[in-house]
Order: sequence, then structure tokens, then C-alpha cells
Amino acid sequence: MTPHQAFRPLLHALALAQGRGLPVRDGIWSTIAAAIAPQETAIIDRAISDLTAEATPYLMLDPEAEQTVYT
Repeated sequence: MTPHQAFRPLLHALALAQGRGLPVRDGIWSTIAAAIAPQETAIIDRAISDLTAEATPYLMLDPEAEQTVYT
């Protein structure tokens, strides 16, 4: 399984986010994505790193509660 298979649930989690977005810190983004991903899809930190690198033009960083969130 490649980190790219996690892109869809990671983006889905961002689409469902309320407020300014989802933080990577404390595993919040990956936990939400894992909850909506098919069981065979592993959400690992590398998947988030790869997604943020490849989708930079489409993601936005924003501060909320003294941490960076992605939208």
C-alpha cells in the first residue's frame, strides 16, 4: 500500500472539517481520515507529508488555537 492511497480519505477529512481546518499535531488529521477510510487503507504520517507536498497549490495553512491547520 502506498501513501497515495491515503490521499482520498485525507482530503475527505479536510472537506468535513469545521472551523479553520485540521491540525497534523497530535494525530488529529490522521485519526479523522482513518475513521472514514476503508479498513485496508493505512493513514501514516508519510501520507500527510506526501499530500501536503504534492497538493501545495490546493491546500491552505491557517493558524487556529496556536497551531497550524490545513484547509
